[in-house]
Formats: sequence, structure tokens, C-alpha cells
Amino acid sequence: MNRKVTFIICSLLLCSCNREVDFYFNFGSQSLCVYKSSFYNLSIENDSITPGGKSYEGAISLFWTDSANSPPRRIYLDRIPKGYSVYRGGIKSSEKRISLKGNSVYTITSTGIAAVGCSIKVWTNHRGEVIKAIQMPQLGNANGDSQRNYE
Repeated sequence: MNRKVTFIICSLLLCSCNREVDFYFNFGSQSLCVYKSSFYNLSIENDSITPGGKSYEGAISLFWTDSANSPPRRIYLDRIPKGYSVYRGGIKSSEKRISLKGNSVYTITSTGIAAVGCSIKVWTNHRGEVIKAIQMPQLGNANGDSQRNYE
């Protein structure tokens, strides 16, 4: 019995690792959109570094905490939906919008069921608007898919 349960759990985890990125960035509305699910947890991390090798800013994390409602399928950067707890650099924040730094590169990761992460990488212009996005290959992706460009 114990082996059977272990096998089923391992099989489910392996299958979930082959999941393709299920969200994208809409340039016109400057929003994150999900294909089939919802945004439960979201991490936005600035990959750019200062000339001294330090991060420009701490990661922005959104966690869905509203147990009575489902999280949204779209998140506009200029208005974070109610129901999310927002953290910047690990510290709880009262921010109601996501302001990206100009001329930067960010990795945006969404985790859902079984904590399988899907990521996209985005580039901003001098005003902090996203101008380019690519899908990042996932660990355990059996297809060996390369990055998908959303320009």
C-alpha cells in the first residue's frame, strides 16, 4: 500500500513538471494573463544588477489570500486586485500597483497547484513599460522546448 501511494504521488509530480507556461504578458493593456487557471502566487524579480553587483530592488510577491473567491485570470500592473497580499523584498507592503523599473529585465513566475512554477522574462523601456516577453523553459520539460518569443 505504501509503495502504491508513493508511486502515485511521484507520477503526479513528474507529470506536473511537464506543464507548459500557461500565462503571457499583454503589451497593450500592460497586464499578465493566464490561459487556463488563475494567479494564486506570483513573483516578479528584477534580474538587473547595479555596477557593484547588487540587486536594484527586492522581489515583488503576490499571494492570493481570499478563500471565498477565486483569483483573477488577469492582473493589470497599475492595479493589484483585492484579495492579494503583496510583499516587496519579503516585507509586507500596502502597494496597490506594480511599478517596474525602466530599462530592466524581470523574471515573472506563477505557481499553482503542486507549486509547479511557470516563468516568463520581460524587458522594460525607459518608462518601465514592458516591451518584450519570452517564455522560459521549465525544469523537467520533456519536450525540450526552447524559449517562445511573444513580441
